[in-house]
Amino acid sequence: MTTNLRDFTVGLKAFEAEVKAAHVAHVQEAGRELLELLVQGSPVDTGHFKANWQVSIGRPATGIVNGVDPDGAQTIARGEAVLRGVRAFDSVHITNNVPYGQELEEGSVQRPPAAMVKAAVASVQARSR
Repeated sequence: MTTNLRDFTVGLKAFEAEVKAAHVAHVQEAGRELLELLVQGSPVDTGHFKANWQVSIGRPATGIVNGVDPDGAQTIARGEAVLRGVRAFDSVHITNNVPYGQELEEGSVQRPPAAMVKAAVASVQARSR
């Protein structure tokens, strides 16, 4: 009986590790996809808005990134580096704190795309189901 209980416990620990690994992989994949959609879907004047997509773990980023990233490559690389640090059941946040971000999302600026965040989130959610 001791062997069966020990085997059962080992099996549960292995299952727990599998669930955690699957969760981390899913969060990393969805995070990368969402980040890419947000960055690439962002309008570009100087590239300051694109540079301000920030990935954080545990709580949303609160600051503003100085500088520009017109093609978004540095921003995506920076976000992917954070996503590599995700552990099981971490909360991941992708934020953009520039003051005019809400105007861009609502489309009050005379350039597309309006509702880029809404569209990106819907796309990732559809794939995740």
